[in-house]
Amino acid sequence: MTQTNAPRIALFIDAENASAKDTKKIFDYCAGLDGRIAIARCFGHLSSLKTWEKAMIEHHIVPVMTPPWANKANASDFALTIDAVSLMQRQSVDILVIASSDADFAQLAVFAANGDLRFMASVRQEQRLQRGKLMGIFMF
Repeated sequence: MTQTNAPRIALFIDAENASAKDTKKIFDYCAGLDGRIAIARCFGHLSSLKTWEKAMIEHHIVPVMTPPWANKANASDFALTIDAVSLMQRQSVDILVIASSDADFAQLAVFAANGDLRFMASVRQEQRLQRGKLMGIFMF
């Protein structure tokens, strides 16, 4: 398969719940999907994005700053989900990879599976997840 015909991968990084130390593992995982990363975004508030600065420059990851509008820290999760749903609706990608250490995106996995999109979540090993048929899970 040529690079232009390869499945398009959207890599969304939850900077508040994933460590920049795992960048190589995350990109190695994406490389194993036999696709090409068409979109790479890192979501978080300013302090969490700062820890990803080197990786964002090195891998051309677009930062998406989400200021905490209230005391709750879910602004980044919502922004990531909205972007993912928007891409799905436009059929802009074939595979969605979310790098996070929490399971907040389970409902997004259901939505993606119902839309025939391959959904992959890369999560830290300490996180307990239900391994269902709806998402592929890569542990790092």
